Amino acid sequence: MKASDNTFDVMGFLNEAALRFPDAISFASGRPITQYIPTAQYQHFIQDFVSNYAKRHHLEEATVLQQLGQYNKTAGFILPEASQYLAQSRFLEIPPELLMLCVGNQEAMLISLLALFSKVSEGVLVVDQYCYTGILDAARWLNIEVAWVSQPRFQFDLETLRATVKALQQQGKKPLLYYCNPDFQNPLGYCLSEGQRQDLAAWAAEEGMYIFEDFVYADFWHKTPPPPPIKRFDTQNKVIFAESFSKSVFPGMRLGLLASPPSLIERLVHVKAYTTVNTPTLEQCFLAGLWLKEGFTLARHVQPARTALALQRQAMLEALQTYLPGGDFRWTSPEGGFFLLLHLPFALQPAEVQKAAAEFGVIFCPLSFFSADGSGAHVLRLAYSLQPPEQIWLGIERLAHFLHRMDASI
Repeated sequence: MKASDNTFDVMGFLNEAALRFPDAISFASGRPITQYIPTAQYQHFIQDFVSNYAKRHHLEEATVLQQLGQYNKTAGFILPEASQYLAQSRFLEIPPELLMLCVGNQEAMLISLLALFSKVSEGVLVVDQYCYTGILDAARWLNIEVAWVSQPRFQFDLETLRATVKALQQQGKKPLLYYCNPDFQNPLGYCLSEGQRQDLAAWAAEEGMYIFEDFVYADFWHKTPPPPPIKRFDTQNKVIFAESFSKSVFPGMRLGLLASPPSLIERLVHVKAYTTVNTPTLEQCFLAGLWLKEGFTLARHVQPARTALALQRQAMLEALQTYLPGGDFRWTSPEGGFFLLLHLPFALQPAEVQKAAAEFGVIFCPLSFFSADGSGAHVLRLAYSLQPPEQIWLGIERLAHFLHRMDASI
């Protein structure tokens, strides 16, 4: 089915709501926990990498620093280190020449869309009915047709995806790319099993379609780590893998790592050369310095944040049980990620979301903000990633007051 044109500025709301309503408690944006952002070590990690690089290449550190200040390689300055990181941390054997450092995964998405769809007028982007709004808005700005896969049970279903693609083909259209967020999916929170990942990779090879694997939340599991990336099962080079470091390191760094199929890398690098030229080298060196310190894995680095997230998730579940008991309100209990879903007995519109922020001091997002077809206004996506437990309890109390007031007025 074709996606609707949602004119509400979801990305703007997510990024700016907390600034517009500074006294409100926000469950809207999936921001990482501020206290674990390692900006205080920024210069230290850059210096560690520069010293290491200079020694390996028999250069003076001053020469390396001058290099870093110039225009640099479009695909990235730290590609060998990135390849080592993927092998050590993600068990992906990707040669440096198939990698590209991006200005966050948002740029990776834009570049992939431009590279794939610029010369195919009948091309269609396929997304889940509920998905990350950034991919939807990027496609709309680029005038790319978007078709969505129905999710009546708020889960991934390969057969429904298969049927959606087949129907598009019968209409004479060319589905080129399927966007997938397999680990604690934003916004629904589900995690694809290893079997589902294998089947999805096999299906893409069979259809000749590409998959954009948006790898963001895999490090933030509560009890059991998720299976390997879909890219691990990509025997026919149909998966564009993009790992974001906005959650695992910090969002202000704006770094993502894209692993391309061999058939696309030249086009992807060419597009990037005419958009952002190259990804900022100092940020790349900071990330490489962190990798060096941590043995090319972020497992130990994210452990404190993962522990805190589990406590914040538990606080939200207990607060919901306290302030919204009974059968009218239901919620999910995700095994990882940053979000849970709260099902309501009524729908909420954007104006009512603004009212909750201004009058009740709580910010949240209806699932309709992340919907390709505008549905989902009766479900809220609540982020437990940013607020400490005491603020979560207060915020859920405020949310309950607002919801009870809305329920009584219907």
